[in-house]
Amino acid sequence: MAVGLALAAAGLAVAAATGEAGGSGVMVLVVAAAAVGAGAGLVTPLGFAHLAATAPLERLGQTMGAAEVGRELGDAVVAGARTVIRRQPPSWSNPALLGAGR
Repeated sequence: MAVGLALAAAGLAVAAATGEAGGSGVMVLVVAAAAVGAGAGLVTPLGFAHLAATAPLERLGQTMGAAEVGRELGDAVVAGARTVIRRQPPSWSNPALLGAGR
């Protein structure tokens, strides 16, 4: 669990540092995204396994369902926050940020 959280945190830190530096290092962002994905890939099943092991048997379905809904809502909030709140398209849809304007 700690390794997955560390991978995700490192990926987010690298992505944030690249954005703050004004760089357009697409490969750096790809590596950062891969680290975040690997971290989430480790943490998610371990978290669900822990939840299933500790939930009361008579409430296992309800507990796992609530956890899945919460995970999906979290994904939707993260993915849509910039578009909904700032009314801007996601940064990956901006060709200038990908170096197409050079």
